[in-house]
Amino acid sequence: MQKYSLLFFLLLLSPALSDLQCVENDKTALLKIKNSFGNPPELFSWTQTSDCCTEWAGVSCDLALGQVLSLNISNTKNISGPIPDSIGDLPILSYITLHNLPYLTGPLPPSLTNLSLLNRLTITYTALSGPLPSFITTFTQLSEFNLSHNKISGNLPVFPGDNTYFSIDLSHNYLSGVIPSSLFLGVLTNPILDISFNMLTGMIPSSLGKINFSWLNMAHNQLKGDASFLFGASKWAQLIDLSWNELDFNMSSLTFSPDYLQSLDLSHNEINGSINKQISKAKKLKALDLSYNQLCGRIPIGGPMKKFKASSYAHNLCLCGRPLPPCTR
Repeated sequence: MQKYSLLFFLLLLSPALSDLQCVENDKTALLKIKNSFGNPPELFSWTQTSDCCTEWAGVSCDLALGQVLSLNISNTKNISGPIPDSIGDLPILSYITLHNLPYLTGPLPPSLTNLSLLNRLTITYTALSGPLPSFITTFTQLSEFNLSHNKISGNLPVFPGDNTYFSIDLSHNYLSGVIPSSLFLGVLTNPILDISFNMLTGMIPSSLGKINFSWLNMAHNQLKGDASFLFGASKWAQLIDLSWNELDFNMSSLTFSPDYLQSLDLSHNEINGSINKQISKAKKLKALDLSYNQLCGRIPIGGPMKKFKASSYAHNLCLCGRPLPPCTR
């Protein structure tokens, strides 16, 4: 009898839990955001009389608390102006996505620092501009940070480590200056770093060779000098793209992960030496581009090397062997 009484109690309780509505303070903050964005038609469901947790487009809540956990506003030209300060009035907001909003302008608002639980910040394909504020490195829970395809300028900051930031994508912006030698502080677990399509200059700091990236893209900058320390058979990187820079080092001694490396692009640099035959042991390698360099010698054979066409090696000093013409000596 006691078991059935408990079941009856839970059945009575469950509708009450499912009817829990978002707290008034969160609703007020979201309505301020809607008003700041000019009351776009895409947010028509955001009304005073409806429940923001269950009826508002792009809003998800922790239903146990009735508080906003996730905000996603994407794919509209009807939103303009800067990100409202009221975004910082959502105390447990953990996931922000603002994507493909071409008229979203201005810098990141300082009120973001109020979001102590922020885990993913994605603001992409907007007109967000200005330098990266120093406060972006103060979040203790942020693991994914994507501000790609914007108009952000200035220098790269120094990001904290200690297993916080996992993925950093600042590609397709107007970042300039050198890569700081202490770009990452602390210890990171196989981070993703994409700073491609910017205006970064100078040498790649050797300190980055101590980090075991899972994805590293520095393509389309103005980086110079040596990058050989980023490679090694013990590295876990699945993708390394350093193309379209001014890198100048000897490739002969480079070794590659036999178990992880899937894509390697070193094209459009000034890399010299020969291709180490150890690359044929990178059994998962699916994409390779070494074109437009100063490489010489016989192209290694075996393993994945049979997949790649002549375009992977075009415009080098004196490479030879399949798929290029045979070596003469």
